[in-house]
Amino acid sequence: MKSKMDAELDKFCREFYAKFHTFFIFSVCSHPNLRRKW
Repeated sequence: MKSKMDAELDKFCREFYAKFHTFFIFSVCSHPNLRRKW
C-alpha cells in the first residue's frame, strides 16, 4: 500500500512532468531511491 507521501510525490511528478516535460524532473522521479510505477 502506498503511503500518502508516495501518492503526493506521484501526483506532483505526473503534473509537473505533464506541464514542463523536463528531463530533470523525469530523472528525479525515476531515481532508484524514488522509483514509482507510472
